[in-house]
Amino acid sequence: MFGKAVSLIVAACASLVSAGDGCTSSTGSSLSIIQPAMGTTFSPGDSIKVVWNIVNPSGSAYENLPLTLQIGNAVNPLNVVVVASLTTSPASVYIGNLTASATIPSTITAGTNYTIEAQYKDVSTSNGLVCFSPQFAVKASTVATTAAAAAAATKTTTSGAANVFGAASVGAFIAGAITLL
Repeated sequence: MFGKAVSLIVAACASLVSAGDGCTSSTGSSLSIIQPAMGTTFSPGDSIKVVWNIVNPSGSAYENLPLTLQIGNAVNPLNVVVVASLTTSPASVYIGNLTASATIPSTITAGTNYTIEAQYKDVSTSNGLVCFSPQFAVKASTVATTAAAAAAATKTTTSGAANVFGAASVGAFIAGAITLL
């Protein structure tokens, strides 16, 4: 008996936090993030447009609520972990804006289960509500890949002579020998 109840509770919780489901305030209004679209792929530094709809709008009090946008790792939709806050344009985002732009931070690592997390306070109860976008991917940064390759190409020794091999930022190779006295 308890096993079935637990299964029902887990299923209900999963539907509340699954990407794209939106969230509902005490007034019956809900926010549903529709962009970025599921399966979209970005790179660190890319511009991202976040778009949402208001379902069952309850008036200007709801539309004037401030909204905080963050990127979350949704590999486990029951425990989305915020990995970065977004600096948005406009700087102050409200539910009634229905859109905001931001840049994928350079600190985001490659992965396929990212989501935009939107947080706001309920207009009547002041309880925090959290809404999620459909999941999207972030591919590896070419800057990080180049830096890793340069680090791997660098070799130094300290026994009598040093051989230094490295990649310059323009892709030229530098090779030299230093004789220690």
